[in-house]
Amino acid sequence: MVHLPLVSVVAPIFNESEHIEEVLIDWIRKLDEFDAQFRYEIVLCNDSSSDSTLELLESFSLASGCLRIVSNQQNEGAGYSLRKAISHSRGDFILLVDSDGQFNIRDLLSHCHSVLSGQFDAVVGQRIKKDSWLLVLGSKLSSSILRYFISDSFMDFNCALKFVEGNLLRSLNLRARGLNYSAEVLTKLILSKANINQVPVQHLARKSGKSSSKLFKDGYARLLWTVQICLEHHLINKRILIDYGHEV
Repeated sequence: MVHLPLVSVVAPIFNESEHIEEVLIDWIRKLDEFDAQFRYEIVLCNDSSSDSTLELLESFSLASGCLRIVSNQQNEGAGYSLRKAISHSRGDFILLVDSDGQFNIRDLLSHCHSVLSGQFDAVVGQRIKKDSWLLVLGSKLSSSILRYFISDSFMDFNCALKFVEGNLLRSLNLRARGLNYSAEVLTKLILSKANINQVPVQHLARKSGKSSSKLFKDGYARLLWTVQICLEHHLINKRILIDYGHEV
C-alpha cells in the first residue's frame, strides 16, 4: 500500500459567513482531483468572528470530516491567526491560502508535484490583482522595496497562495500579526535559502463580503514592517545579527 503524504490547507478566517461554505466546497472539489498524489486536511483559525462564521465552520466540520477549527478568544490579526493554524497543522506539506475565495487553488496545486518530489521546497504565487488600485499600489510598492533589498527574483511578495514543505514552514520564526504575513513567509523562505519556484496565479474579485484591510492603517503597518525586515536583513549581512537558521 502506497503511503500518500498529507497536505494541510491552512488559512486565517474572519467574518466570512456569506461565502465560506461555497469556498470550502470548491477547495474540497479541487483537492479531490489530486487524490492520487496526497491526502489532505483543512485547518482554519477563526479570528474571533462576530458573525456566524464559527457556527457554519462547526457544522461543516461535522459533515465533511476533513475540516479542523482553532479559534482566538479575541481578534488577533490575520498573521497571528495564520501562525496559529500552521502550528496546529499535521501535514507533510502546507498549502497557504486566504479564506475569501479570491484564489483558485488549482493554479498552485497543478505545480505541487515539484515540491512533493523534492525538486523545490516551495511554490509561491504571483498574482494579477483584482483589488482597488490603491491596494494594488501598496502591494506593488512593498514588493518593489523587498525586491531591491531581499531578492529581485520574485515579483510578488504579498501573494497569500503558497505550497511549502511542512517542517520548513513550521521552522520559520513568523512574527507578523496583521496583513504582512504573506510577505513575511516569502521573505523568510528566501533568507533561509529555500529552493523556491514562483508561478502565475489568478486573483479573483470577491464574490461577497468585504476586505478587512484598513487602507491607511494597514498601509502604514506594511511600510513599517517592510523597513524593519529590510533593516534586519542589512544587519545580518553586516554580521550584527545572527542569520536565519544559524545553529549555535
